[in-house]
Amino acid sequence: MKAALYTRVSGEDQVDGFSLPAQIRALEDYCAKNGVEVYKTYCEEGVSAKYSTEKKRPQFERMLKDAEKKLFNLIIVHKYDRFARNVELSQRVKRQLKEAGVNVISITEPIEDSPIGFFQEGILELLAEYYIRNLSAEVKKGQREKVSQGQAVNMAAYGYKNIKGKIEIVPEQAEVIKKMFHMYSSGHGTMEISNELNGMGIPTLKQGKWGTSQINYILKNVTYIGVLKWAGQYHIGIVPPIIDKKLFDIVQSIIGNRTVKHVKRKELYKKFVFLGLLYCGYCGAPMRISRVRSNGGRGNQVYYYYTCSRHRYDKNMCKFSAMFEHKEVDGVIMETIKEILYNTKTQVSIYNEDAIVHNRRQQIESELEKAKKAYFADIFSLEEYAQEKARLEDELRILESKKVGTDIVRDKIRNMLDEYKECKSVVEKKTKLQSVIKIIKVFEDSYSVEFHG
Repeated sequence: MKAALYTRVSGEDQVDGFSLPAQIRALEDYCAKNGVEVYKTYCEEGVSAKYSTEKKRPQFERMLKDAEKKLFNLIIVHKYDRFARNVELSQRVKRQLKEAGVNVISITEPIEDSPIGFFQEGILELLAEYYIRNLSAEVKKGQREKVSQGQAVNMAAYGYKNIKGKIEIVPEQAEVIKKMFHMYSSGHGTMEISNELNGMGIPTLKQGKWGTSQINYILKNVTYIGVLKWAGQYHIGIVPPIIDKKLFDIVQSIIGNRTVKHVKRKELYKKFVFLGLLYCGYCGAPMRISRVRSNGGRGNQVYYYYTCSRHRYDKNMCKFSAMFEHKEVDGVIMETIKEILYNTKTQVSIYNEDAIVHNRRQQIESELEKAKKAYFADIFSLEEYAQEKARLEDELRILESKKVGTDIVRDKIRNMLDEYKECKSVVEKKTKLQSVIKIIKVFEDSYSVEFHG
């Protein structure tokens, strides 16, 4: 008999005796007394068993995959609620395991293989699910009571600190909040605001760099006018205001107007094939469509041009002022793609290939370090550690020597062009192009096309 040991602790486990080492010792003692061979111990730390999907628990998921490979025929847990506190999940997984010839047993809740045993197991699982649902309800009830008494229960937003339920303003962060609102109300966009803050070396709450999404979130957050939103309700008097309501309302009005413009701009993507693929070759910003109305001899006509969005927004951010008539650009780029396809001397550029290899190398090195720690923690045997180490090192060697074949990319281009001819709409054509092309950089007198690997 070969067994997998599954242990888990979560933030809810406050009772002594439920620590990972304690669970492992108890399970190993049980195996030693009953002549059960231990295949592997799967340890889950800081993860709740309430999730309705096993993918929220990586060790649990790995154990199930190993069970399908028939690497063991028994899973042993300390208590059934270590396995799952969701009845639907527990029953579904146990059915899958039985099909693979694997049973689940608890060393503290022995259940006989009989109708009454089946009944007992079901009751235990229902009690486990009731416990976690009741605990969640009690926590929410306690939080609701705190809010009604004028205390905050959530983590304080940027600009504030939570001192035992009382929210206080952090003066230096409050000045940053005010700067954001004043800049936005004066016509500056979120990208310009984030660039300004990052340029000044002002960090976010997590000591990172500012992004447009973070700025947007702050500009829309009613917390900064002294209103706390919790559980779908608004509470006044718990949070001190940083921004006055008049300025806040002005900003919301500007955001609303810009949102309407953004929706209209999204409609342009359905009209222009290369919009969304073209980027400024100098600053990296996306190229946008500008509409120019002509009152020349041919009457009142409208022409559309690609321009650098960053230059349009602020000429000091990018000096690339050139405008490209969209029909001319579309024709030249298609010719450039065909030149890459049929001229074998033309170099094929693979987007971000070095970065992909670098990131995977870092992941492998991290996995090697984790495997070593697992060995020293007696989670992996020497044999298991050696196998995992050999597998990762083999992948690393392959990764170092791997090069994306340009012939493969050319085949993709050829197939895409054949299908492109049959496309009826701009959206269909754009989808075909994006399946092969990652990015097209626009320079003063040339284009650079980079393909997916």
